[in-house]
Amino acid sequence: MTPNILLFACDDLRWNALSGMGHPQVKTPHLDRLMEAGTTFSRCYIPGSLVPAVCMPSRAMLHTGRQLFNISGSGEDIPDDHASLGACLGEKGYDTFHTGKWHNGRRCFNNHFKDGEAVFFGGMDDQWNMPLNHYDKTGKYGNRLPYVLDPKHESVVRYRQCDYTSGGRHATDVFADTACEFLEGRKDGDPPFFLSVALTAPHDPRNTLEEFHSMYPAETIPLPGNFLSQHPLDTGELRVRDEMLAEIPRNPSEVRQHIADYYAMTSHLDDAFGRVHDTLEKAGLAESTLIIFTSDHGLSVGQHGLMGKQNLYDHSLRVPLVMAGPGLQKGARINELVCHFDLFQTLCELTDHETPCGLDSRSLIPVMEGKPGRNELYLAYGSTIRGLLQGHWKLIEYASPGYRGTQLFDLESDPMETFDQSRNPDQVPRLKDMRARLKELAVTCSDNGFLSL
Repeated sequence: MTPNILLFACDDLRWNALSGMGHPQVKTPHLDRLMEAGTTFSRCYIPGSLVPAVCMPSRAMLHTGRQLFNISGSGEDIPDDHASLGACLGEKGYDTFHTGKWHNGRRCFNNHFKDGEAVFFGGMDDQWNMPLNHYDKTGKYGNRLPYVLDPKHESVVRYRQCDYTSGGRHATDVFADTACEFLEGRKDGDPPFFLSVALTAPHDPRNTLEEFHSMYPAETIPLPGNFLSQHPLDTGELRVRDEMLAEIPRNPSEVRQHIADYYAMTSHLDDAFGRVHDTLEKAGLAESTLIIFTSDHGLSVGQHGLMGKQNLYDHSLRVPLVMAGPGLQKGARINELVCHFDLFQTLCELTDHETPCGLDSRSLIPVMEGKPGRNELYLAYGSTIRGLLQGHWKLIEYASPGYRGTQLFDLESDPMETFDQSRNPDQVPRLKDMRARLKELAVTCSDNGFLSL
């Protein structure tokens, strides 16, 4: 039987911000249940981003199976000649449906999905009044809604490009409810489906239902072990929008509130996933559906003195990836290095579809069978940071006009990346070798945007 596919993707969700990954504060019972029913990849990474809106290239990579320097631009549009997961599955007879965030261009959306509802084109917006679109068979998506930003003090009419707004309903619930309605509408004899659910949570603005905020009083939230008042090196992006969400130097009380809100949003999205999962089971579709849960990237929220994801630390690059469904091992934990865009080839193989040419994606099936994952990963952010993940060692190089910085971390003994070993005399040979390999991979990946090392 050809399996259905449910892809449930979050925005800004860090790999370990789940109780099933051992987090002592966050409560995510429904995702814990999924982890028990499937296979969890605990070392899944994105390779980075060349722009502050990390979600845009990340989602382009996820949907096309291409690495960072092989997508078009920064993912603001997916060219017609780039294969995509939705398009490939659609060509093989799948009903393809998307609800939620699509940050890769209005023009190409219909190339990837045959249907959809409550589609948000963009990066972020008001969680309670999200600008949404019906599926437009013409692909134009040109409607606009007028609004006045501050009706008490002005009468200037502005416009939002959308068909309607969520009108006081939280976006997480709108997207989950839309997914449930799609599943409830399935009938016997329908083709297999590819249901893509893309949340805007736990991305800021981090406000949600009070029942979730009340779970995490800010004064009870401990600061992370790698909390710093300021980042020790110049990343080249220390004044980007994300970093200005909290005062600098970081105020511990303010950071605790940000973390509390982040956890609240995470528990809300867990609740929403639970409703979708329950609907799948009630419709009798769970046993025939591959369920994938992941995120586009992580987030600092006070770690290393940072708030955003414009860096190469694990809290920003490492994402959750859980797969459950027919033929997949239950309760398995895999600690091999994989990429989130490896899903493309994996799903092609699990659905017996020929893998398109031009992919950088690698199947996760051999990894699930006990084979090794990737042995290294080239990392990049903007034009100022490059890195190499090699085994359990990570090299990060910072370079901007008139500035150079280096960090070297042993992730096995120092998972919080707090002890920089770049000045350790014992690591001089490793540092030299990793720098040389970094240069080789820059050429291999066609990365021409970094200053000469």
